Amino acid sequence: MQGIMEILSFLKDYLVIVTIVDIALIGLPIPVFALKRVKERFMIEEENYSENQGKCECAGFSSAYVYRHLGLEAKGMDTYKEMPCKGPKGYVYCRGIVRLARRHGLKAMLRTGNLNALKNAVARGNPVIVMLRSKMGSTGLHYVPVVGYDEEYIYLVDSVGSNRNEKNPHYNRKLSIEDFRKLWNISMIRQPLYFNLFFEIHK
Repeated sequence: MQGIMEILSFLKDYLVIVTIVDIALIGLPIPVFALKRVKERFMIEEENYSENQGKCECAGFSSAYVYRHLGLEAKGMDTYKEMPCKGPKGYVYCRGIVRLARRHGLKAMLRTGNLNALKNAVARGNPVIVMLRSKMGSTGLHYVPVVGYDEEYIYLVDSVGSNRNEKNPHYNRKLSIEDFRKLWNISMIRQPLYFNLFFEIHK
């Protein structure tokens, strides 16, 4: 019994420490949950374009896509180079996306929520950046803008060529709702409280 109590105490301390580190590096997401969708389907159709990223620059490329939508001139690699809050391998922590958007005079918020909350954010008319697993079963993470949805699919503009499965003027990747939910749940032992993350960026 004493051994079990020691293990539970260790796990509690571990989770507290990990959560504090996560908040410092990633930021504290603001929860938003919605029971209903404001629209059954929605697609952002303003003119924009996708770019091809290299190894770990998805934060810059997804942010640049949103900036262009909001009327700013932006290229993915230039935006990535500006990004603060990079990890040792070049990966950008969530806090970096928010900080850089604010530097450009935009309003930016890191959120966590349910699918209806995400859809409602997209239906406001701006691309919404989500953090997904890079592929099923992977612990690698990937930022990508969501530009539309309907009853069956989520539509994205992905900067990784191998992820693209559509040729459409408004999106280049679509995921079934089921697959999107699986990829969107990024909670893991080192990030126990972080799941269903998305960024709202607007003027």
